[in-house]
Amino acid sequence: MTLLAVYGTLKNSNIGQSIGVGVLKGGVLVLPEHNMFPAWVDLAPYDDGIDTVVELFEVTNDTLESLDNYEGVHHDFYIRTMKPVEITELSEHGVRYMELRGGYVSRVVSAYVYKAGRVVRGTDIGSEKFKNPEEYIKYMKSEVWKCLTTGNWKGS
Repeated sequence: MTLLAVYGTLKNSNIGQSIGVGVLKGGVLVLPEHNMFPAWVDLAPYDDGIDTVVELFEVTNDTLESLDNYEGVHHDFYIRTMKPVEITELSEHGVRYMELRGGYVSRVVSAYVYKAGRVVRGTDIGSEKFKNPEEYIKYMKSEVWKCLTTGNWKGS
């Protein structure tokens, strides 16, 4: 069992036991051109980004493998990576989860998150279009990407 932080279509789902709500830092939540679902773009270490509201779930390895297929990990649509998440609210299960791991010592936990892969981003820092991080960050926070400045998709 491991932790997974979700910010988009997987919020309010039954993919595992709810741990609670948290904040993912160091990136921006954007709506790609299709406007159907969000993508989290990692801007670290170049920019602090905009805090993104996430739900935390305890999930099995089998669930992660299924979600890798759903998120298109093997085709570079999304990349599953481990990131620090600051817990802002714990569910009942979350309280038990933390107690079993020595208590609520730190508000920060490590959790997997699906960040935008090359196919979704379409470009990278150092590409022909973006020679430096400042240009890339400005682009990712621009209206082209519909940066969700609240850090919360559909407010759910």
